[in-house]
Amino acid sequence: LLGNLLWLHYDNHVIRIDEEMHASGAQNFYYALASPSLHGLQERWQAILDIDSPYPPLLHILGACGALVAGYSQDAIAFPNTLWFLLVVLGTYAIARRMFSRTGALLAAAVCSFIPVLFGGSRYIALENLVSVFSVWGLYAVLASDYFRRRRAVIAFGLLNGLAILTKPNAFVYYLLPAALAFALGLVAVLRARDRRALTAFAFNGLLVLMLTLIVAAPWYIYHRDDF
Repeated sequence: LLGNLLWLHYDNHVIRIDEEMHASGAQNFYYALASPSLHGLQERWQAILDIDSPYPPLLHILGACGALVAGYSQDAIAFPNTLWFLLVVLGTYAIARRMFSRTGALLAAAVCSFIPVLFGGSRYIALENLVSVFSVWGLYAVLASDYFRRRRAVIAFGLLNGLAILTKPNAFVYYLLPAALAFALGLVAVLRARDRRALTAFAFNGLLVLMLTLIVAAPWYIYHRDDF
């Protein structure tokens, strides 16, 4: 955390290509939320709806929140990516703790924290930093769901999946295989038990994931359907 703060303070690299587009997107949301020329919630909401971007909005909104908290600057917009990195490391620890001792989980988190593409990328404004958070914690929710049979973990996975797609349209690809495998194994276990109530609850859990994903992500995609 301290290292990234120092890096952001002293670094003056040229922002370009994708990073430039994400910084511009965050700037647009910042002005929609904080511009003194806009008055009232209706004007600000309309300004948000009028933002034209080829990317889903979540990364840009959170970058704008960083600027609202710390004052507008490129460093303030980029800093939330450091938080995403820390959440990925914490999520790695949480997943490893379900399989290993505390020492083993700490080692896994330490290894994760020194992966160059992760700690290096955390200093830049990039979709992948936030997608990594939802991927890691989505996998944790899948593990905690006991093959999609525990309702609270299923709800968490549905919300995380929606937020991931609201960050990047194909974000679900990163955790699709383990999630699908867990769902398939859960379905087999329920069918073998021949318990109609358990089968109904399992089917509802699967539907719940879909419903929560749509509730979180669908409104933005429907409103911007002509952009795709």
